[in-house]
Amino acid sequence: MNTSAGNTGAGRWEERGAERAADTMSELALRPGWPSMFRGYLNEEERYRRCFAGGWYLTGDLAKRDGDGYFWFVGRSDDVIKSSGHLIGPFEVESCLMAVAPRLLDFTTTLPKTRSGKILRRLLKSRELGLPEGDTSTLESPAGPAMTPKDQP
Repeated sequence: MNTSAGNTGAGRWEERGAERAADTMSELALRPGWPSMFRGYLNEEERYRRCFAGGWYLTGDLAKRDGDGYFWFVGRSDDVIKSSGHLIGPFEVESCLMAVAPRLLDFTTTLPKTRSGKILRRLLKSRELGLPEGDTSTLESPAGPAMTPKDQP
């Protein structure tokens, strides 16, 4: 992105209004009054009013600001998972997934279930970890044949 979004004051908003330390994620906020600022949502004035807090326009975008003052887009604030007080966006999830070494996935047409219909997680975990599966005599529906990714429906 940029360091200051031109002449538009830019910052990162916290509900408490405190400035965030570098390299922490928070909502991108702009000082109102830039030339291309829109005037509202069609037939949704209350929604437009909720976009403002403490003299800032809250964009709904999550951003980080590095030590040099540059903003880095992370994702949307309405597209996050909150875990133990931390906001986790799709970008962070995708980055973690990309960091994991690729491996071949097995697909199955059914899942191993007990007679009561519960999926037997122990069996699935054992298979994933390459451990002995244990007693499977009580299964009503053992896992079906493995499928290659090209065989997927």
